[in-house]
Amino acid sequence: MILLVEADAEVAGQLSQALQPEAVLSVKDAEAALNYLQGMPPHQDRELPKVILLSLSLPGMGGLELLQRLRSQEKMQGLRVVVLESNPELTATAYESGANSVLARVDGEGLKAQMGSLSAFWGMCERA
Repeated sequence: MILLVEADAEVAGQLSQALQPEAVLSVKDAEAALNYLQGMPPHQDRELPKVILLSLSLPGMGGLELLQRLRSQEKMQGLRVVVLESNPELTATAYESGANSVLARVDGEGLKAQMGSLSAFWGMCERA
């Protein structure tokens, strides 16, 4: 399962579609993602994602703050976090904050190819 943290519903839908047949749980903000990952009600029996796709542009707590919080919690340090960002300055900051990878945002067929490669790569890592 992939946890998608994206505020824009249209973008979230495009990403979810591009990731098929992967199971995707989409949340709109960092607080919802954190609640899910920490197993807060109603997510006590949650499955930890194999990858978190994280937008940095989120309402309330931003994506960088969420990433930093995840990396500061021992139980969450091993989660794979892929940041979706095209700004070079924010890309560097995302890596400094603990992102495993940063992908530039793309549209259309490029998005489908990008998400297919992402899914294949992390699936391969999971089996290794």
